[in-house]
Formats: sequence, C-alpha cells, structure tokens
Amino acid sequence: MSTLKHYGEEIKNKNFTPKQSAQSFVMEEIKGWINEFNIQQGIDNAHEKKFVQALAKLHNKISNDFNKSGDSMPVELDEIKIAR
Repeated sequence: MSTLKHYGEEIKNKNFTPKQSAQSFVMEEIKGWINEFNIQQGIDNAHEKKFVQALAKLHNKISNDFNKSGDSMPVELDEIKIAR
C-alpha cells in the first residue's frame, strides 16, 4: 500500500485526524533522516551535528504535540555524535 493510501485509510478509519496523519508522516521522515545521517552516513563535524540535532528537536516538538496525552518517544539528542 502506498504511503498516501495508508494515511488516507487512517483518516477514513478515524484512527488519525488529517493533522495527526501529517504529523505521523513528517515524524517518520525526520526520524529516518536522523538515522541515515547519524548511523548510516556518519556525522563528520560539529556543523553537521548541529543540523541533525535541529532535526531531532523538530521531531520531538511535533511528537510532543502529536502525543499530548501519551508518550512522545523523543529522539535522544545525546545519541547524535560525530563519528570521525
């Protein structure tokens, strides 16, 4: 199932509001890029680390808004490290 169809179904089945669907999509995308940069590619310097940390903070802000009454499962900033 495509991403668009998946989120459309979540809205149709009233599992998510349209805003929650968009938030979920954005959080998954950001978390995937954080993983890609931090683990797969490796962070080479402090400037790259600051960028990845900014992505993590944005993810955490969206996550906190999405999960106002539950666990937000934030990205831990201390796990973002310069690899080389």
